[in-house]
Amino acid sequence: MSNNVITLQVGQCGNQVGHSFFKALSSQIIQKKTSSTMIGTQSILHEETVLPFGDGALDCFFRPNTSNTGDSMIARAVLVDMEPKVIQQTLNLTNRRAEGNLFEYSAASTFHKQSGSANNWAYGFNFHGPNSADAIMDIVRKEAEHCDGLSGFMLLQSMAGGTGSGLGCYLSEQLRDEFPHSFICNQVVWPHEAGEVIVQNYNTLLTLQKLYEISDAIYIFKNDQLDLTCKRLMGIPSPSFNDMNKVIADHLTCLTLPSYHSNNPEQECQLLFDPIQHLCAHPAYKILNSRIIPHISSKSKDYSVFRWEGLLKHLHQMLIADAPIEECINWKLNTTDKRWFGFLNRSISNLMILRGKEISGIPADSISPFFNKNIYSSFLSPKEAMKFYLNENPVGFNGFEKTAYLLSNCQSIVSPLEKVISKAFQMFNAGAYLHYYSKYKVGKEEMEEMFIRTEQVLFDYKNV
Repeated sequence: MSNNVITLQVGQCGNQVGHSFFKALSSQIIQKKTSSTMIGTQSILHEETVLPFGDGALDCFFRPNTSNTGDSMIARAVLVDMEPKVIQQTLNLTNRRAEGNLFEYSAASTFHKQSGSANNWAYGFNFHGPNSADAIMDIVRKEAEHCDGLSGFMLLQSMAGGTGSGLGCYLSEQLRDEFPHSFICNQVVWPHEAGEVIVQNYNTLLTLQKLYEISDAIYIFKNDQLDLTCKRLMGIPSPSFNDMNKVIADHLTCLTLPSYHSNNPEQECQLLFDPIQHLCAHPAYKILNSRIIPHISSKSKDYSVFRWEGLLKHLHQMLIADAPIEECINWKLNTTDKRWFGFLNRSISNLMILRGKEISGIPADSISPFFNKNIYSSFLSPKEAMKFYLNENPVGFNGFEKTAYLLSNCQSIVSPLEKVISKAFQMFNAGAYLHYYSKYKVGKEEMEEMFIRTEQVLFDYKNV
């Protein structure tokens, strides 16, 4: 059975992240190999297209290009923004033949206006939503007609602005109504703690509240952690949004490439349904975050050798210490000394994906720490809460022979959510910028409801 996923790229952030994701994914599943044949004294070069992960990997996120514009694939994507600039830039990036693009966007699957959303969730949700949804949903239906078996939707959006947050939530609501049996995964970008948008904390909480009503999974990337990854691991002193988007793309690509259930190597994971079903089975816990190792600059790859034992030891410590990267690990924390139990990052559920060589030879004692009962809630036993997916292959991932990726439903959200609620509440008590939202049907009562619901999310995760 086909497993097709349609991606909605909403707002400037969503479109830029989407381009980075499809570029990274296509480079992994569509590889060009060059060989030569000697004819007399002349060498003739041949280029061959290789699909190291098979046709299924391609079919999930891409469809054939039926036009005469080339042999690249079309992304199963709908591009949405309230301004034309980013949409046009994104189309231009993928339609340049000289740059060797492996995929394109369909110009027919785009929607834009001229006005923007003024960094206001209420404006995006209550103005642009009702005025744009019919046209956008018509594009979504046409894209769905290209699917042999539509599994669900992945939305890419920011939480700080107005279009990605407000319109993104409105479109999620429309998708839930029209496709009730398809999953909805919202990949959202959490704003910098010291962000430039003065009302970003209101927008973030309004987005979280609404998505909790609609979404099956809310996969969060924090801008501060992306910035830290670029600086510490990639050696980029002043990371651009493009640099940070590439980090997001690496995580999403490692999740969305084919993988197989560890207890049944012949059974392929259904993307993204299987991970969501495992990780977000409880409706009170929908927030996901991920860690991936190794993650180093391209210059360092040729000089680095990794063993599974070392990678898994570091990844386990990153999980229990809630460290986004290896350099932030607190090695004092452990799961056997009761003095540290109150400081552990506890999980509802975890999913690990291992990619590369020699997976079958991983020692059992490198895996067993992830089944320690002290890092889990009481909802599930460790055997139920922890799952492994595998893809043992000589290709590896992203230039590494061995890669470990961990997608978690855990307490990582507690600290950033606590800070955002606190800052937003201070502004609310001072009456700051409330008129900005009340103009578009988000008044004091709606704001109070927002605080009640997001504080409940915080309470639930604190008490895992």
